[in-house]
Amino acid sequence: MKKSTTHPLDAAIKKSAAELSRQGVPVAGALILASTGVAGLVEQLDKSGRLPLLRTAGVPALWQDSVLHWGAFEGLACWILEDAPGPADEGGRERPGDPPWARAFPVWLAREAMARHMVHVSAATALSDDGPCSAGRLVVARDHVNLSGTTPLSGLAGSTLGPMFPAATNLHDGGLRQALLTEAARLRLPLDEGVLACVPGPALSTPAERRYWRATGAHAAVQDLAGPLLAAAHAGLTVVSLSAVVDAGDDQIPALLARAEEAAPRLEQLVAALAPHLAREVAAAEAEDA
Repeated sequence: MKKSTTHPLDAAIKKSAAELSRQGVPVAGALILASTGVAGLVEQLDKSGRLPLLRTAGVPALWQDSVLHWGAFEGLACWILEDAPGPADEGGRERPGDPPWARAFPVWLAREAMARHMVHVSAATALSDDGPCSAGRLVVARDHVNLSGTTPLSGLAGSTLGPMFPAATNLHDGGLRQALLTEAARLRLPLDEGVLACVPGPALSTPAERRYWRATGAHAAVQDLAGPLLAAAHAGLTVVSLSAVVDAGDDQIPALLARAEEAAPRLEQLVAALAPHLAREVAAAEAEDA
């Protein structure tokens, strides 16, 4: 009889979850995975704590330089993690030998810690010169197109953490997206909804690439977004993906950094405004499960 084996992702998640529990890291209703505006969000946490993931059992080498923050945010028990794994000079991306699932590892770990939602915060490139989703505006995804050529789900047929072909139709939570749009209108923040193109990085885009991405039906492009989104679908988390459009398409790095710095407080405002809605969703789901 063939002996059954545990998938490496499942084994890593089990080890990490046990270690986090031993370290006193609490369960979370939501994972906030942010590549923009992390510092301001962490400062607003109540009953907060932090755990450097260096040498944490099960955590892939790619995430060993990261720090996991937790606490209560506007009534929402959450984890906050910067979506930039690995050494800064390596661009936060996989290295040779990393399994496909390593890049999105925290998504499965958060689900193991009872998270039900993921809020992803990022920077984006505009695919039009003006109007909705143009440079200087904010966008919440109603859908996405994976143009990255990669998936963290490759080789997960033996995993018990999710289905082999996860449904993504309702991945972007319509109710929470509408709540965010309503809050943005109340706060008078320029939030649009649109389709995000998930593209590879790190690189500045060419005019031809932006025309191609626009032709797919996308309104803005985000680098390295496909991994977290597909992992969330596999893990059973719903998603709110919020982006600041910092690249007009022909900008240089200083201009992008300036726009990102300007956008960070607005992103923080929107995440704070969304948090009570997430907390109610989590409480309702927990009551239904009880």
